Amino acid sequence: ARPRDLADDRVIHRGRRQIGMRPNVAGRPCFPGGHTYAERVTGASDTSSTKAAPSLPVRWANWLFRSRIDGKITVAQFPNLALGIFLACLVIGFALGAFAADASGLRSAVDVIGTLALIWWALDELIRGVNPWRRGLGLVVLAFVGGGLIRGVVG
Repeated sequence: ARPRDLADDRVIHRGRRQIGMRPNVAGRPCFPGGHTYAERVTGASDTSSTKAAPSLPVRWANWLFRSRIDGKITVAQFPNLALGIFLACLVIGFALGAFAADASGLRSAVDVIGTLALIWWALDELIRGVNPWRRGLGLVVLAFVGGGLIRGVVG
């Protein structure tokens, strides 16, 4: 057993203080207070406490929206490059359609670039989304764009 410094919650190991992770009652590394990272993120704890476990809707929302990278709730983020290109093409296409009657070739090029950027964004979310909500959003957008492309080709 390692000696503990009672003045703070740090572990003394061979004369050096180690801040943060220390073994809990079960011998697993934990944060001050006795909680592991998973327990801290989900709210569940195997230590004896009077706090009830989260309800099913809370656990479902945590699973759906909580980032697997930093543990924060993530529904939307600042637009990345692909989404920025799509939004710019959307604004440019609207401006060309509203103000330039003879710009059909340029409008078509902007539409193609915007569609490719949206496909790029949807694939990126589907593959690298930080939580199931973002991956599902990428899948829905990809299916929507694919359906629109198929409908445009067929009829």
